[in-house]
Amino acid sequence: MPDECPLIAGVLKNRLARGMRLEVDPTLVYGPATWAEVPAPRHRRDATNPFNTYARAGLPPAPICSPGRVALQAARHPAATDALYYVARRAGTGRHAFAVTFEEHRENVRKYLH
Repeated sequence: MPDECPLIAGVLKNRLARGMRLEVDPTLVYGPATWAEVPAPRHRRDATNPFNTYARAGLPPAPICSPGRVALQAARHPAATDALYYVARRAGTGRHAFAVTFEEHRENVRKYLH
């Protein structure tokens, strides 16, 4: 959702500032061999994928899509937030749940993905 882009950018900025890996699921299946797949645990273990932000620290070597204006503006002006995690709610809304702690994030994952 466009209004969440600055908050997501803020989360990613916070993770980078703390030396955390980004761990963003869409990076797991970026590439001609996997683009149609749903991110899965086996993708997280694939250290040969240069876009895998679970296996590799820092930013991917290039954008994982053709980012739109809203995403680019959010990257330049991330929201100030304490959140370090987010998860898609998968309720057809396109919205996300944000969390400051890993425990809160795990609860959001249980609530929205299981």
